[in-house]
Amino acid sequence: MNYSDKKAIRGMYVRFVNNPFIVGPEQALDSCSDGIIVFEAGKITAIGPADEIINSGILNDGTHVEFYRDAVIMPGFIDSHVHAAQVDVAASYGEKLLDWLNKYTFPAEMRLENPYYAAEIARIFLGECIANGITMPVAFATSYPNFTDAVFTEAEKIGMRIICGSVFMNRNVPEKLALDSNVNYAASQALIDKWHNRGRAQYSVIDRFAITSTPEELEIVSQLFKRNPGVYFHTHLSENTDEVAFTKSLFPDRKGYLDIYDHYGLITDKSIFAHSIHLTDDEIDRLADAGSIVAHSSGSNLFLGSGFMDLNKYIRRGVKVNLATDFGAGNKMSMLMMMDAAYKIAQVHNFSLHPAYAYYISTAGAAQNLGLADKIGNLEVGLEADFMILDNHATTQTAWRTEQCENISDLLFVHMILGDERTTRAVYINGKRVFIDHSIQLI
Repeated sequence: MNYSDKKAIRGMYVRFVNNPFIVGPEQALDSCSDGIIVFEAGKITAIGPADEIINSGILNDGTHVEFYRDAVIMPGFIDSHVHAAQVDVAASYGEKLLDWLNKYTFPAEMRLENPYYAAEIARIFLGECIANGITMPVAFATSYPNFTDAVFTEAEKIGMRIICGSVFMNRNVPEKLALDSNVNYAASQALIDKWHNRGRAQYSVIDRFAITSTPEELEIVSQLFKRNPGVYFHTHLSENTDEVAFTKSLFPDRKGYLDIYDHYGLITDKSIFAHSIHLTDDEIDRLADAGSIVAHSSGSNLFLGSGFMDLNKYIRRGVKVNLATDFGAGNKMSMLMMMDAAYKIAQVHNFSLHPAYAYYISTAGAAQNLGLADKIGNLEVGLEADFMILDNHATTQTAWRTEQCENISDLLFVHMILGDERTTRAVYINGKRVFIDHSIQLI
């Protein structure tokens, strides 16, 4: 969905000019206290200080300029691991991972066999993404292809960039979710043929995790992944110590959890491994060497008591790390709240997570790791016009604290510690404003 009419937004903007993990936080950020971003046909056509843009004559055709005062314009968030099927699951009480799946998650996912219900959940899910400034989710669906199709369909209506796929799982799940692997292969291939690289949609081949797949199914997953160059592979890895032990008991011939995926050729630079908390040093190095992505699901790790991933260690060893909500085990879909959780977990490991690092692995760095830096993740001419506007006056406390900030790093830190869905003032997707002042503006 493209929009040919030229538009512009004005206000303070922040973008990345380099990788903060390489050059340092302050050298990586570029901010403009009064800037203008011009966009047309879904892409940024000009960006710079307001006086320069005005004097250039770009706006002389009467282009409407939306002014966002007391706010920060940023590239939209990329949520690198989120469950579209778990709208009903968030805020479910009292269980660790494996019991939580059986008690809450699997029953919720079984309801998605109903096409009308599936369409409604897809709509609610993507609406929640938008309300939290997430302009691109990397999403699990479930094993029902009708739900995967519903998520892609709704994203296309909005014009949203998305990576999604159906889930392979044929054991240790309820029978209704255990789709025959060959049937799932055929259904997934049909979805790939329909959706991959259609507009802003891309497909990921998804194995829920090794516990829920037989060796025979993992071979089928591998065949599907290899048959379709350009698609992603997405799974969970080493989230919970009981899960790790159970996995090893199911695959005694493999030397470790990650080696299962290695055996089937599923560790590549298009592979996304959610959580990855309890990895050995050899496993960390293997992911780094392959260029695979770890989706750091900080809020979920705390909510389910799964453990504390040492973000700084993974970065230092060369692993690509993106931030993720893991909604609904992540009890909120706010990337700002995930930054807050990531900061606290990093403190446990004696590492203070600078806001430039946190926003980078949620925007420009996430796009780079996913191979999409030429399309999204930053504010540059030629990139797709996906923006979020953070409200400095979202709450009384935020207004008070942001007024005291002396530099852009301080301001971003206030938002990542105090922010939540109320912080989202406006969201633009593919050049169209889809959210303003706590109100979804969809077609």
